[in-house]
Amino acid sequence: MIRSAKHILKFQTDFKTSQLEQIEKDVIETMQLYADLICKGELPLDKHTSSAMLPDTNINHSAWKVYIYNEVSGILRSQVKKAKNKRFKAYQQFYVKCKKVGKHKSFTLKRFSELNLKFIQCSKYFKKPIIKSFSISLGKEVFNIRYGNHFDNWVKISMPYLERGIRNASMLKLPINQHSQSLKFSKWNRKQSIRIFKTDDKYFLQFVYEKETPKLRAKGSSLGIDQGYKVLVTCSDGQVQGQELEVLYKRISQKKQGSKAFKRLLVHRNNEINRACNQLNLTNVKELVLEDLKYLKHKTKLSTKLMNTLQRWSYLKTMTKLESLGQTNGILVSKVNPAYTSQRCSECGHTDKENRKGLSFSCLECGHESDADYNAARNIVNLGVYSLQGPEKVERS
Repeated sequence: MIRSAKHILKFQTDFKTSQLEQIEKDVIETMQLYADLICKGELPLDKHTSSAMLPDTNINHSAWKVYIYNEVSGILRSQVKKAKNKRFKAYQQFYVKCKKVGKHKSFTLKRFSELNLKFIQCSKYFKKPIIKSFSISLGKEVFNIRYGNHFDNWVKISMPYLERGIRNASMLKLPINQHSQSLKFSKWNRKQSIRIFKTDDKYFLQFVYEKETPKLRAKGSSLGIDQGYKVLVTCSDGQVQGQELEVLYKRISQKKQGSKAFKRLLVHRNNEINRACNQLNLTNVKELVLEDLKYLKHKTKLSTKLMNTLQRWSYLKTMTKLESLGQTNGILVSKVNPAYTSQRCSECGHTDKENRKGLSFSCLECGHESDADYNAARNIVNLGVYSLQGPEKVERS
């Protein structure tokens, strides 16, 4: 089980910030150079390589060069995989057309692997990346962590520059303080790597923690959770969290997309989603039954203005957070098809779209009345327990 915690780098002096800015500039330039050389075939595209194969730039520290190469290699291997898939699908479609009309037999009689194709990086399917953002993972060879007095920790990082005749690089000492998120992992094992990156003109340092995944709970109840726009989560046991997020979604929709205010509100929304989910009482729960988002339909007749607001409702982040809580606490997470859960009566099972009126549910068959989201949550937990859809429709994650 792996988790991470990031720290904003804001306690260092202006001089150290200027050093970070210089490192950022040189790392991006070096990453772009390595990317260009790999695309030309002048550098191999592997997971790892020797520093001796890598040219010097302003950065001449061998370990830094390898870390930069690994970062670039990861980006390019992902791009190459996508390009190869695109090319394969294009040739597959062309093959079907040729077979249908009986043309280009010299092509259709060959296997795809037998075709004399261009080096993928030179093909039209591959788009060479332009490196603009600063983000790099560093290993234990170039950093260490020490406890401090005024600050909780000092992260000492070897600078990526070596002067001629001097064996060791100078150190960049960055102070950090622990916070509520990082303190959760005080008893976890901290991995021997860090990531430094820049977002919204701010530098961050990220630690990665790991520990053994706990065993699933053998005792407890199942808890169905309905995700909603007006109320983030409503549970089958009556718990409700995230009623205030609707106002936040509207504020986000009113901001210019990509602006600093827009990005700040997105971060605030994500923090509020995490806070709301963390407040759920899962003490006696052994299973979470969630809606499977792959069944979510995107086609709608709603107005553009309302859709702009609705798209700020991040059900995927809520789902990810709930799955993370399940894994951390040893709770089984099940996913069910949520179709008709808002229209079905949780008491008698009668299903009718007229049963639900806005936030209220009133069964036309038996007269049962309740909050619509609470009724849906009860239906969701029943699907998990009784598997009314059949076992092929229920996924255990």
